[in-house]
Amino acid sequence: MASSLPPFPPFNVEDDTTATGQRWIKWKKRFENVLLAMDIDDETCKRALLLHYAGSPPFDIFETLTDTGDEKDYKKAMDRLTEHFTPQRNVDYETYLFRQARQQPNEILDQFTTHLRQLASTCEFTSVEEEIKSRLHYGNI
Repeated sequence: MASSLPPFPPFNVEDDTTATGQRWIKWKKRFENVLLAMDIDDETCKRALLLHYAGSPPFDIFETLTDTGDEKDYKKAMDRLTEHFTPQRNVDYETYLFRQARQQPNEILDQFTTHLRQLASTCEFTSVEEEIKSRLHYGNI
């Protein structure tokens, strides 16, 4: 492993608290990409890097969680943080948000479609593509 760690932004627990779960999932994916890029396989090292890169507030939260495993248990540490930062979803409300989404005047179709995909990811639709197509077809009703 390199002697110095590459820069990587910590997870900010205070940014947009209404989307903490989505932001955590995004941060987690980016962090796992960093581990891949650094060729880190050792579970102890992965866990240490997780707690380091997450930053002070998430580390403090982690210290209060129970059943976080031992120092070699990266998966359990990540799972416990994920459980903490991604509360149970209200699928009905998520679907409501999807249905209420409107294309903004300065938003191109590709941007709006991407926005719909992001919203649909929490809706548990049987066919996301069909829902998006339907949403685009009926437009801003």
